[in-house]
Amino acid sequence: MSPFEPSNAQSNHKKLVALNMNPDSDIKKMKQYEDLEIRCPRLGGQVTFAYCLHERGDLPCPRVLTCWQTFFPVETYLKEKLTPEERGRCFNEPPKDKISTIFEIVEAVKKRKKG
Repeated sequence: MSPFEPSNAQSNHKKLVALNMNPDSDIKKMKQYEDLEIRCPRLGGQVTFAYCLHERGDLPCPRVLTCWQTFFPVETYLKEKLTPEERGRCFNEPPKDKISTIFEIVEAVKKRKKG
């Protein structure tokens, strides 16, 4: 199944039209893209672009370019938003295996419950 369901693409297009925006909008206006939604291929459910930007805490999801490039110039957005070091950590490091990720999530939940 494609990460872009037709209804989401249509909904996102309507949001862009309502914002009077197109994919070539300047970086300052791109903040308004953060409420757009797609089906996440990793999680299997709907997520916003804002979620993708913070999926790994201070770094975006490594798939953010692939998932969002159809909707707007996400690479331009990230070049403005992230430092070269952050882009390197996000896109050049090998992904963690799923078990490590699950353990990290469990630990984060435990910490939140204690705090």
